[in-house]
Amino acid sequence: MIVGIDAHKRNCVVSTFDDSYNLMETFEFSTTKNGVNEFMSKIPEGSTVVIEASTTGKTLSRMLSAKYEVHMITPSERKSQIKTDRRDSVKMVKEDALGYVSRCYIPSQYIEGLRFLTSSMVEIGHKAAMVKNQVHALIERNMMQDQFYDLSDIFGVEGLERLANLELPHEDSIMLAMYLNELELYTEQHDQLEQEINIAASNDEDC
Repeated sequence: MIVGIDAHKRNCVVSTFDDSYNLMETFEFSTTKNGVNEFMSKIPEGSTVVIEASTTGKTLSRMLSAKYEVHMITPSERKSQIKTDRRDSVKMVKEDALGYVSRCYIPSQYIEGLRFLTSSMVEIGHKAAMVKNQVHALIERNMMQDQFYDLSDIFGVEGLERLANLELPHEDSIMLAMYLNELELYTEQHDQLEQEINIAASNDEDC
């Protein structure tokens, strides 16, 4: 059996075909774990499932790939004049069969987990860099750059100690304390994510 799924956040529309690509049935299931289980109870194991790449499509592709041959495809550039979910679920199967669309790589749960952890680390790094820029701006605003000229990194152990002991106007002192607390939080989060990545990599090597 060949199956096309038009995936959406709330529900998915399914069109099923026989091996000669004759349309057999169209039905819907909710985009929930129970809905996916309902889908799998209706579709025989080993069937080919075609899904467009999207946030929901990627999640479904990963969930279904253990039981089905999943083709996650790039969105078609051929736009239907009359767009319906049923038409889309039919069209994607035919375009996949004819080679009109490209198929995407479906990462394993392990790879997807590493990607999430790594992107989270990068995001935290960007946030930490923004806070550091705010600290530099505060120091320059108070003309205290000279107190850090001998340090290569003012956010090292000695630099942080000097920052904490700066004599600043009351408002700036409050802001600096907030910046340093925020930076400490980001550092802890970054270290925790790095540890999780190392654990995940170690577990993968042991398998």
